[in-house]
Amino acid sequence: MNEILVWILVVVAQAAGATIWIGVYTTAQSERGQKAYSRSCSTCHREDLSGSDDGAPALRGSVFFERWKDRSLSEMFFVIAETMPQDDPKSLSPAEYVDIISFMLGRNGAPAGDTELPTDQQKLKRIVVVEKPSPR
Repeated sequence: MNEILVWILVVVAQAAGATIWIGVYTTAQSERGQKAYSRSCSTCHREDLSGSDDGAPALRGSVFFERWKDRSLSEMFFVIAETMPQDDPKSLSPAEYVDIISFMLGRNGAPAGDTELPTDQQKLKRIVVVEKPSPR
């Protein structure tokens, strides 16, 4: 039953166009995110987001999409904020976490837009990670 509800929510979000492919963050936000990522994440996940041999997963490419496919940015925010940085979870501000998410989205090919990614969890719930749509 729960899987059906999740599927329905994903279909509704996708139908509304609320995916990472509609420009849900700004270039400036991604640039701030890159700085925050370099300070707080790159030691484990590397500057190029490729992950490490010590178990830190890649944050780009197929690994990223397999992990977050059909999940909302609210879920991503929650997981990252609750567990990262590994040596000091919850140590960044909500704005820094969404900036880092913006940076990761950009590195995964999602385009920047005109509006910053919000820290509001209700708004983040409406944005779903999906693989890049095929051109029609």
